Amino acid sequence: MGEQSVFKPEYDYKDVVSVSGAIRQETIHGALNWLKERAQLDIQVEHFFSKGLYARRIHLPAGSVNVSKIHKHPSLSIIATGSVRVASTLGLHTYKAGDVIVAPPGMQRVVCALEDTIWVTVHENANEERDLDALERELIE
Repeated sequence: MGEQSVFKPEYDYKDVVSVSGAIRQETIHGALNWLKERAQLDIQVEHFFSKGLYARRIHLPAGSVNVSKIHKHPSLSIIATGSVRVASTLGLHTYKAGDVIVAPPGMQRVVCALEDTIWVTVHENANEERDLDALERELIE
């Protein structure tokens, strides 16, 4: 289901995200463009299905930077292990293992892994779709 933009941990997240708080969407786009010029990691995405639900799990190595996709619908993100610093238009937040994030639609985030982190995102899948390309078209802007 699409590429995940995750970048090697040799770049300090402070190069990408201001620690002052919320960032504008244009800043996120600028960070993504800046990061695309750097070496990317090959991140495996695992997919899970249950009645009415679709979940994806990724492993973010410590020090890596990820610019999230923009979801069309609300979703849940679960930090299964590790910790991350997340910058978005809502501000700068640090999450650790066990935290659950309720993400509104239209949100894009810059995620900096402070430790090796397992991140799980859960989406509604009322149509029980299993085709990953079709899910991408339904869920991602």
